Amino acid sequence: MDCVKEYLNLLIIQYRDKPKASEHVSAFLNRYDDLCKLYRSFGAEFDLDMARGKQLDILARIVGVNRTVDNVIPKMFFGFSEDPLSLTFGDGEFYTLSESAYTSTELSDSDLRFFIKAKIINNYTDGVLHGVDGIQEAILFLFGNMGYIVDNKDMSMTLYVSNGIREDRISYVKSLGLLPLPQGVRLKAVIKYYPGDTFGFSENPTSLTFGEGKFSEII
Repeated sequence: MDCVKEYLNLLIIQYRDKPKASEHVSAFLNRYDDLCKLYRSFGAEFDLDMARGKQLDILARIVGVNRTVDNVIPKMFFGFSEDPLSLTFGDGEFYTLSESAYTSTELSDSDLRFFIKAKIINNYTDGVLHGVDGIQEAILFLFGNMGYIVDNKDMSMTLYVSNGIREDRISYVKSLGLLPLPQGVRLKAVIKYYPGDTFGFSENPTSLTFGEGKFSEII
């Protein structure tokens, strides 16, 4: 509803049909109409699922996330053919002991939106494994049905993720400290599995036999 019309509707009944009363109120409110409309637009512009660019950066700053993630992307250095991640002479830089093997990256709007939600969840989770606000619910929110976490009963947890999850997102989540873990509990490993195609033993009816199933991998 138009901001001026909304206030005109608030006039008490004896003035509501008086043209001069309406004009008097409108004269004061017209100057604030644009400001009112700008304020009304905040809900849509800063809706987390709709925000983009600068608006998303503001939301990230509020919850404590930065679009720039430091030291998460492996650098490509000079190396030999045995290393598939190396570059040839002239293309790859030489590695020095004092140099970081990783570089920073700028998150896309889609990734930044994901990590804003992850940060909110991390702040809100109550630290128990199961429950409405538990760690497993947080993992389900982050990765859908493609991730789950296991308590190893030794003050550590292991995160299992489907091969459908992007590995760079997992690196960002770890780098930003966004996995919700209880105080003093460490993340022992992140293991990638292949739903429906994972090797296993007869006790697991959904697993495949040796030669058919794929082995889970530690990321």
